[in-house]
Amino acid sequence: ANSGRALDAADVRGLCGISASSKGQIGNRRASIGHKGMGFKSVLEITDAPVVYSTTMSFRFGPDDAVRAVKELIDEGFIDKVTRAPVTRFPWPVDKEPQRWHELRERGMRTAFRFPLLAKMTTEQRDGLASALRNLPVTSLVFLKHLSRVEIDIRNSAPPHSSAWTVTRERVTDSGTEKAVEFSDQGTYRVVLTSDNGVADVFLLAYEPEIQIENHRGGLGEVSWEGVNVTEVSIAARILDGHPIALKPEWRKLHVFLPTGEACPYDLLISGAFNSNLSRQEIRVESEDSNYNRFLLQQVALTFRDTLIPRLLRNGSPAKAVMRLLDRRTSVGARCPTIAAQALYEEVCSALAHFPLIPSEVDGPLAIQSCALPPLVPDVGVGVDFRRLLPERASVYTRFLPVAEFCGSDMACILTDHGAYCLSPEEAAEGLAQSDP
Repeated sequence: ANSGRALDAADVRGLCGISASSKGQIGNRRASIGHKGMGFKSVLEITDAPVVYSTTMSFRFGPDDAVRAVKELIDEGFIDKVTRAPVTRFPWPVDKEPQRWHELRERGMRTAFRFPLLAKMTTEQRDGLASALRNLPVTSLVFLKHLSRVEIDIRNSAPPHSSAWTVTRERVTDSGTEKAVEFSDQGTYRVVLTSDNGVADVFLLAYEPEIQIENHRGGLGEVSWEGVNVTEVSIAARILDGHPIALKPEWRKLHVFLPTGEACPYDLLISGAFNSNLSRQEIRVESEDSNYNRFLLQQVALTFRDTLIPRLLRNGSPAKAVMRLLDRRTSVGARCPTIAAQALYEEVCSALAHFPLIPSEVDGPLAIQSCALPPLVPDVGVGVDFRRLLPERASVYTRFLPVAEFCGSDMACILTDHGAYCLSPEEAAEGLAQSDP
């Protein structure tokens, strides 16, 4: 690029490919973290002059430069005189690269972003930013496809703070595991986030990268989503000793690659190229079937059913541990606190309704909607003992009772919450009356 001019359209397309994940995501017209700068404008909350350094091209943005970029349109009378212009629409070449960037390159870094903080930021705001970095949840790294190392160094705070994580990925298949630098193909991956103090968090992740949007475009902006035809979702379970376990309560968030403010009702990490507000905090879901975000939540539920659950089971996780991931920790059938969470809950109920997962005494696993369960009572053991009194093929109407360990109120509540049939006290008494004395 010639110094003194804004980069042209071809330059910008190339730069998008640098700031986004690679592998030609722009060319594939896939909704992703980097597509057309989706998400990048959020940095304008803290800076008005971001700079990007790369091994191939470096560029900067700035409010004065943005106005200068449209000066020719003003001079020729196409637009009136303006005092502001969209900052991130006009990248400019960097005249001189700082020593800090040369040091980073020597360490193997290929891209760096510099965000000079806004002069108007108050001390309280700066301290809030430092606090957010200090308390960054490790789950922020699970869905970032290419990062291998994250270091946080906060110098201008009391006390100073440093932390770092290393990210490793393995592709998991029926034949074993193999190292993976990034998420690329559809399938399951083992993600390990290891802090420099030796603590490791392990996640099993299912990735679905080639979802055709088709006519599910409700709620999408015509300009920013024009030409985007393929989208993606990921869903991950936290793993300990080979089995899925509960998440920390503060980790139960929906992600747009990074955590949002939207609560997730389950012990699952969920990410999608959702259509969100600029700060990635709100994911709006409408009731229409054509709504894009609702469609993506449906794809999350299907990916959970068709990819993550089978992999967990094949890796030796018991069905009971898998079902515990769906414990909403609420009363049966209660509505979720947000529209997005409620939509996800409804889609999971629908996806699992006829999926054979729950062990039975005979004839293989049952689907949730084919299950009948004892009345729900506080004592977990009552339902277990009740089931052991009945025949192997005990049923009510066309529904069968699963194995005893799924009839205790802890598991029965989860199953009933997702569509299983709960016996009335009268039906329970009738069943007992028919049991072998």
